[in-house]
Amino acid sequence: MIGTEYAAHSKPDGYTLLQGTAESLAINPQIHDKVRYDPLKDFTAVGMIGSFPFVLAVNPKLPVATLADFVDHARKQPGKLTFSSWGVGSTSQIAFEQFKQVAGIDMLHVTYQGAAQAITAVVAGDVDAFLVPLAVAMPQAQSGRVKLLAITSAQREKSAPDIPTMTEQGYPVAIGGWHVIVVPHGTPADVVDKLNAALNAALKSKEVSDVLIAQGLNPASTTPAQATQWVRTEYERWGAIARAAHISVN
Repeated sequence: MIGTEYAAHSKPDGYTLLQGTAESLAINPQIHDKVRYDPLKDFTAVGMIGSFPFVLAVNPKLPVATLADFVDHARKQPGKLTFSSWGVGSTSQIAFEQFKQVAGIDMLHVTYQGAAQAITAVVAGDVDAFLVPLAVAMPQAQSGRVKLLAITSAQREKSAPDIPTMTEQGYPVAIGGWHVIVVPHGTPADVVDKLNAALNAALKSKEVSDVLIAQGLNPASTTPAQATQWVRTEYERWGAIARAAHISVN
């Protein structure tokens, strides 16, 4: 939030850019009382970098084989199963809250300092489940240390075609993290367009796209208007889930 606030109040000359995320632009301003920036008024979107899905990772010893098994197991033990995240108000928590709302289950939230600690807790059996970025989960799954039951993308991922989506398994949850470049509001339109052209050119280069894909990010090529609409839509979506889950950080 400190970095986002700094960018929001910087000179709008095109030389200060922010790599915004769902946390910084869609979630934090809605769950923290003292946020000194308005993501919808203080920034102008340059363009998307890309997005990434989450996968539901569970401890291998949990007696479930499918998402339906997991939901049934959780419903039989309301408030007993646990899920990890990398912090209160993080995308990992709020995405799991949406899954809980859709599935009608009650689970206990346990926070950790980072995705690595959160998935290690699942491996160790300290918690039962975690909605984790696909790129973080795959090495653990390939070694058999976690089971992956579902992915939160709208369609199956090309890099993990064997993981069924939540939606196709009867739980319409399509949500994920993302990265977008924004600049302070008031940055001249011609400067925004120049930055957008440079960003899209970089994303189209094989060197850059290969690195992003290897890190689990699906590159996106958008106009400033499309990126602006994306941030507005995601702001409403993440905020609604957080409010329904009564998430607040004071």
